[in-house]
Amino acid sequence: MEVLATHRDMPDPLGAINHGSSGQPRTPTSRIETPNLQTPYVRDDTESSYPENESNKRVKLTIKEDLHTKTHGLFGEVPEEQVAILTPFVSKPLTLELRTVPVIRPSLGEVVVRIAWTGICASDIYFATGTDATYCSHSHIGGHEGIGHIAQSHDPAHIGQAVGMRFMAYTCGVCCYCLKGVPESCPRQVCFTRHLRGSYQQYATVPYTSLTILPDYVFQHENPAIYTAALCSGAAALKALRKAGIRPNDVVVVIGIGGQIGYLAGVMARRVYSARVVGIDIASKANSSTIGEACDVYLPSPTEGGTHMSDEFQSLLQSTCTKLRADPNLPRGADVVIAAGSSGDSYRDLPSYVCDGGSIGFVGSPTYSVTFDVKRILERQLSIKGTLMGDRQDSYQVMDYIRSGILKPKMNEIELQDLPEYMQGFLAQKNWGKGVARINGPLPSAAPLTR
Repeated sequence: MEVLATHRDMPDPLGAINHGSSGQPRTPTSRIETPNLQTPYVRDDTESSYPENESNKRVKLTIKEDLHTKTHGLFGEVPEEQVAILTPFVSKPLTLELRTVPVIRPSLGEVVVRIAWTGICASDIYFATGTDATYCSHSHIGGHEGIGHIAQSHDPAHIGQAVGMRFMAYTCGVCCYCLKGVPESCPRQVCFTRHLRGSYQQYATVPYTSLTILPDYVFQHENPAIYTAALCSGAAALKALRKAGIRPNDVVVVIGIGGQIGYLAGVMARRVYSARVVGIDIASKANSSTIGEACDVYLPSPTEGGTHMSDEFQSLLQSTCTKLRADPNLPRGADVVIAAGSSGDSYRDLPSYVCDGGSIGFVGSPTYSVTFDVKRILERQLSIKGTLMGDRQDSYQVMDYIRSGILKPKMNEIELQDLPEYMQGFLAQKNWGKGVARINGPLPSAAPLTR
């Protein structure tokens, strides 16, 4: 059985907020400090943790009794062990292994989530290979698009509650970044994979405050797995479209239309914003079943390896945009380009995709850099927007689009044990559409859906 570090052994921004860097409880007049990301999150139940008096001894006994006798379970006993996809060490090449690991008993304030499905995100490759050193340097369980039910808690009111696991598990909501709509820069953020074990496991033991409460209709849907698309990929795509300022009948180019974010961006651009979409991706994805749903016209990605796109492709793109507008009097490029591809070559000379006054939007977690001519950007009055991920409200909005039928994501469902192979498919650019892994599946028919 594999023994892993838990989030209690990882850096604890929440602990620093609630207790300060000294570890002592705050007084009402205490100044809120920037969390010490090196402070370990370890529950201490030892005798030395309590002053030697009868009152506190009684408190400690009450806590221990609660841990043993007042933990409420759903579907019988939560198992002692489970199956998970483990990243045993962070390095290249990508290494993911199917392992048996313990199910951690929840501390006070924590719950155990029985994970039904989890969406699959390519960004987990960056965490597992150390491409971005700010995220993970330790063995971990990835995944940040899980949905399921709370199966174990010290609070019986939590039992059976439908919850989601978003990458950005917690932000303070009151710092300058949260208030200006950039929670990704919150210094008190807590994230799955970086601080908490993720959703590539059957049971996740996490703080209750790290979860997103799901609407009742999610697990009433004939295929609840479809809602995993709202937790990360869909929320990021929606935020990128909103920031681009798309108007009805605008022509939008989506680069990486065959990928997860690109696919959802294309569908929502058409169905939510009433835009005309030109999808661009590598030729091997031209016949994927999601292409026709996500765009009006598909163009193979330009293959020239130089700094600029070929004149032939630029002419083809402009004529395509003109036809979609039905305005032959003023031929021009797209109004917006959303860059959601995984290849650096597809981002060459992005200003050439849009007309004057157009918008360039980057979304996701690219690992490459591009160079633009600033003089050209200014003269053509182009705007550039970046979107790392959507927030919780974006996720709820995408869920509502799914519930109403505006958005019907096509999902590629696999089993948990097939996840390592599927992740390799991202590296080979073979995957298309939105991937989801079945972990435990739906609730047993005899199990209650409500608390």
